[in-house]
Amino acid sequence: MKRNHIGYLLWGPVGTGKSYVAGCIANDLLKREVTVKMTNFNTIIDDIFPLADKTEYINALASYQLLIIDDLGVERNSEYALGIIFSVIDRRIRSGRPLIITTNLPLNEIKSETVLDKKRIYDRILEMCTPMYVGGASKREVIASMKMEKAKTLLNTNRGEEDCE
Repeated sequence: MKRNHIGYLLWGPVGTGKSYVAGCIANDLLKREVTVKMTNFNTIIDDIFPLADKTEYINALASYQLLIIDDLGVERNSEYALGIIFSVIDRRIRSGRPLIITTNLPLNEIKSETVLDKKRIYDRILEMCTPMYVGGASKREVIASMKMEKAKTLLNTNRGEEDCE
C-alpha cells in the first residue's frame, strides 16, 4: 500500500463489515508502529469548523502514514462540507500516502456522479483507491436476529414465574 501509494475504497451494503475490515487493517498497522487515523467526514467537519487555521488541521491529517475515512456519503452535502472534503482528499493525494475509504454508495453511483463538486472528489478517490466490494448479509441483522431468539428463549423460560410482585 505505502510503497505503491495505493489505497482502497471498500464499498457495499450496510452492515457487511467494511468498517470492521478497515479497523483490522488499522490495528495491525498500529501494532507495527505505523501512524493511522480512522475518522469520518462529519467528525472532520465538526473539528475543523471553529478553527482559524483549517490548513494546519488538513496537513495534520495528511501526516498520518494511513488515513481511513469511514462512511463516505453520510456527511452533510453543503458547499462548505464538500469544500472541506475536497481539501482533505486532494491534500492526501499530494502527500503520496495511502487512504482507505468505506462507503455504502454503489460504485456505479460514484463513477457516474454528475454534481461537479462531488464528481471532483470521487474522481480523486478513484485515482488513488482501488475499489473493493464488501458484500454479504448484514452482520447487524444477523446479530439482531440472534439477540431476538435469545430474548424469546429467556421470556419462554420465565413464563409463569412471579418475578414482578
